[in-house]
Amino acid sequence: TMIKDKSVDLAVLIDSRISQNQIEELKKYCPLIVYDKKYNNLDSYYVMLENEDAVYNETKYLLGLGAKKIAFLFGPHSSLHNQERFMGYMRALEEVNLDSNALVYDANSFTEDAGYEVMSRVLDDISLLPFDAILASNDELAFGALKALNEHNYCVPNDCILAGFDNNEKSKFVNPPLTTVNVDWIQCGKDIARFALSILSGDEELDKVKKIKTNLIVRESTNIIKKA
Repeated sequence: TMIKDKSVDLAVLIDSRISQNQIEELKKYCPLIVYDKKYNNLDSYYVMLENEDAVYNETKYLLGLGAKKIAFLFGPHSSLHNQERFMGYMRALEEVNLDSNALVYDANSFTEDAGYEVMSRVLDDISLLPFDAILASNDELAFGALKALNEHNYCVPNDCILAGFDNNEKSKFVNPPLTTVNVDWIQCGKDIARFALSILSGDEELDKVKKIKTNLIVRESTNIIKKA
């Protein structure tokens, strides 16, 4: 490879299938930036999305609208993104002493079909909604949940507000348009390039973890919530 041939001064690894042992081997040849995956006990440079803080702030936003029973659509168990987003959700609820254990619905996937299936099962077994808001671990899950809610004659946002994560291109075209968390991928690329240049310059005070910031995009899916 170019890395082992010492043809590069630094490498950015974006393939999540690369094992820790492989990275340890590649580190012998040049500095590495590992994108969006954390390895325990591996001393390297990392670029990570602000998943936990983003969903913490998103959950606080829903609470600020008056939501008191916020359901969470849980994505794939193996996904670090999903785990960190769930941690942000839990942290926000714990701060206001709300128990969410009964309102976590396990889709174990990031697909629209999985969101639809898990929410359909929930809605088939109830007569009244047990939640006043749904926060999905990504937009695809939210799209599936929205379809299930519509089929069971529930209206978003009047009966339940809904939010996702990723700012999927479809999120602004669904009805109602979906509140979501946006990642500026162009800025992300620029930040990685600056991070790499700082590493190559030998900046000794450089933090080894670079966090990629996000922003909340508020749309009509969270416009209304019924007050108790």
